[in-house]
Amino acid sequence: MYGLANILGNFIASKLNFDQERREVIIYGAFVFMHNLAIVLIVLLVAFIAGIFKETVIIILAFGLLRRFGGGIHVSSPLFCMVSSIIVFPLLGILAAVFSGYLLNVALFGRFVFFLLISSAALICVLFYAPREHPNHPFSTRMRVRLRALSLVISLICTGFLLLGVLWGSFLKEATAVGMALIFQALNLLPAGGWFMDKLDKAFSHFFQKEAKSP
Repeated sequence: MYGLANILGNFIASKLNFDQERREVIIYGAFVFMHNLAIVLIVLLVAFIAGIFKETVIIILAFGLLRRFGGGIHVSSPLFCMVSSIIVFPLLGILAAVFSGYLLNVALFGRFVFFLLISSAALICVLFYAPREHPNHPFSTRMRVRLRALSLVISLICTGFLLLGVLWGSFLKEATAVGMALIFQALNLLPAGGWFMDKLDKAFSHFFQKEAKSP
């Protein structure tokens, strides 16, 4: 994938007469775009095969908005990012489908309380831990305040859609998918979530280093 990004980036940089520094930025941007696009397409393909396409699309959209302003966990390897995304997002889609089916048998008040607890926990995580910044790109105090406010607004909008979906029983599956996105973002913000993913990241890197060294 990096080879394709290199070709595309060099082509764009040559057309725009960019110097070497900006050329490298374009190449990196092309790689990030192609990498993220590949992840989304593979995740959607897996979700379509598993019969959870709609739930997974909603989770990706909601989580993408939440992460855009709230930040989240960053792993050291693009490969681990791809593998974990391909596993996690369809799994969240399956959980949304299963839980929504279970909640059909729960009274409206019980559903409302359940989702209110989820959204409240997510909002608390946003207030205390958003934005989660990249170690190499710390935010200024002003930027942190701004991103936290935007993250809170997006979380409140998602909560509104979630609770409306609960009140309209025919959108319970969609509401549960939004709830899964809120939970996943909360885990991304919590220190415990960062610690867990760091351990997985190191284990993944160690495994592939051993595989690369083995004859």
